Amino acid sequence: MKWFITFLFLANSAMAGELEECVRLAPKYNAKIEVRMRDGTRCDLLTPTHAIEVDYARKWAEGIGQALHYADLTGKKPGVVLLMTRKLTDWYAAVRISKLCGKYGVDLYLEMLPEE
Repeated sequence: MKWFITFLFLANSAMAGELEECVRLAPKYNAKIEVRMRDGTRCDLLTPTHAIEVDYARKWAEGIGQALHYADLTGKKPGVVLLMTRKLTDWYAAVRISKLCGKYGVDLYLEMLPEE
C-alpha cells in the first residue's frame, strides 16, 4: 500500500506541474485551460484553431496520442507543447516527437521550463 500512496503523490505532483505550465503558457497561445471534452477527458490548451496537449519531454509519446484524440473530438488541429529542460534526454525526445509530428500533422511547440 505504501508504494501506491507514493505513486499517487508523484502522479499528482506531475499533474500540478503541468497545470502550472498550462496557466503560464495560456496567454501566449490565446488558449483556454483544461477544457472538458464530451468523453470526460480534458484538453490542456484549447485555442481557436488548436487542441494542444502540454507534456514534459519524457512523456512525448503520450502527448501525440492525446493531441490527436482532442483534435478528433474538437475538429481542431492537433498540437503538442513539449516542456523542455537542458537535459540531453529532453532533446532526444524532441527529435523523436518532431519526426512523428511531421508525419501525422501535429504542430509541435518547444517550451523551455523556467530554471529554478
